[in-house]
Amino acid sequence: MAKFHLTSVLLIVKALSVFAAGNEGSVRIFPNVEQNVRSISFPELDGIVSHFVGIESEDASFAAVNDKAIVNAASDIFNKPKANLLISLEGVDSESLNDKTSYTIPSSDVVSAEGMAAFELEVAYKLAESQNSDSMIVLVSNEENECKEGEYKSNVVRVVMKENDVTLTGHPYNKVRKAVSGMVDDVAKRFNELYDTTVFDENKSTDKIFMKEMVYMHDILGAINNGASNLVKDENKDFFGIVSDGAKKIYETYGPESEQYKEAQAIVKKAVDAIVKEFQGLYENGVAEVITTPAGIKAKRSINGKFMKRQANASASCARVNNYSLFATAEDCMKATNQCNGRGTCEQFDEKSRNPGCFSCSCKTVDNVKYGGVACEAENISSQFQLLFWSSVILIVILIFVVGIMFNIKSDIPIVGVASHQKTN
Repeated sequence: MAKFHLTSVLLIVKALSVFAAGNEGSVRIFPNVEQNVRSISFPELDGIVSHFVGIESEDASFAAVNDKAIVNAASDIFNKPKANLLISLEGVDSESLNDKTSYTIPSSDVVSAEGMAAFELEVAYKLAESQNSDSMIVLVSNEENECKEGEYKSNVVRVVMKENDVTLTGHPYNKVRKAVSGMVDDVAKRFNELYDTTVFDENKSTDKIFMKEMVYMHDILGAINNGASNLVKDENKDFFGIVSDGAKKIYETYGPESEQYKEAQAIVKKAVDAIVKEFQGLYENGVAEVITTPAGIKAKRSINGKFMKRQANASASCARVNNYSLFATAEDCMKATNQCNGRGTCEQFDEKSRNPGCFSCSCKTVDNVKYGGVACEAENISSQFQLLFWSSVILIVILIFVVGIMFNIKSDIPIVGVASHQKTN
C-alpha cells in the first residue's frame, strides 16, 4: 500500500453508535491513525481540508494549531501532500462503510450535496489560482453550481451527471477532460459488470443517477491515469472532488427498509473502497477524506463561502462546539480564552470574511515569540525549527565533505615510516 506522509494525522477509534450515526455526519481520513473522535463545525472542516490541499483559508489556522496530528503532518517538509481526494456521500451513515470515524459533524452543521459541491468548487478554484495548467483539478457531482461566464480555469474539469447525459466543462484540449469524455458508453452495462445487481432500473431517473455516480466514482481515476498519466506523475498538486447524493435519493424514493436502499449502501462502500485504493496507488503522498451524512438528516442547503449566501445571524453562525474557535461576542471570546492569555486581542471578522460578525483571538508577537491558537496558547516555533534544521543539515554535509577530502589527501601521502623500515631490512 502506498505510503502517505500523513501517517500521524488521524486515528482509529471505536465506531459511532447507531444513535450517533443517525444524528451526526462523520469525517474519515485515509490512512486512519488513532485519534480521539471529536465534533467539528463546518468551518473547521473547511480548515482541515484547506490545510491538506495547501491553500489559504481563514479557518485553517483554527484547525491546524489545535490538532497536534495536523501540526505534526504540516511539519513534514520533505513530503507535503501531492494530491487530495475529497468525497462527500449524502444518504450514507458512518456504520455502512465499516470504517472508523475521525471527526463527527453535528446535524445542525451538516451541509447538503448542493452545498458540498459549491464548497468543493471553491476549494478547486483557490487551488487552480495557485497552480499552473498542468495541475489536475477534477470535480464530479450531479449539481450544476456553474461559475459565472469567464471564471472557468483551464485546469479545472467538471463532470456534471444528469439523467440523460453527462456534461463536461473545462478547456476542450485539456487531457483530463478528453480522458473522461470517453470513459463510459453504456452506464447500465458497466454498472452491472461492477456490482452484479438487478434491483435497479435504468429507466427510472433516481436509479439512473445513482448508477452513474457509482460508475464514475469507481472508474474515473483509472480513466484519467490511462489518458493523462503524465499529469499524475508531475510535480503539481492535484485535487479530486466527488459529491454523491444518489443513495439519499434511493432512500427517499424506496424507503429505508427497501431492497434498493440496502443494496445502494453496499454498492457505495464498494465504490469508495475502489476509488480510495486507486488513489493510494497513484499517489504515494496523497490524502483522502470521506464525508458521510445519514439519510435522515435534513442538511443545510447553503454554507458560508464565495459561491453561497452568508448567514445573517452572527450569533448562530459563530456558535461552535465547546467554544472551539469562533465567538458571537467579544465578551464570550475574552472569557473563553482568558483574554487570549494576554498575548492577543479579541477581534471581529469583517463582512468580506468567511465568518462576518464573529470574534476570535488575533495573536501577537511577545518578546520576539509569535503565538497562535484559539487562545494564543501555542508558541509558533516553525521559523526557529526551520533555521535549526537546515543549519544542522548544512553542517552535516560540510562535515561529510571535509572528511572525504581528508581521506583523499591521506591516500596521496607516502607512508614514510613503513617505507623506511622495509628499506633498512
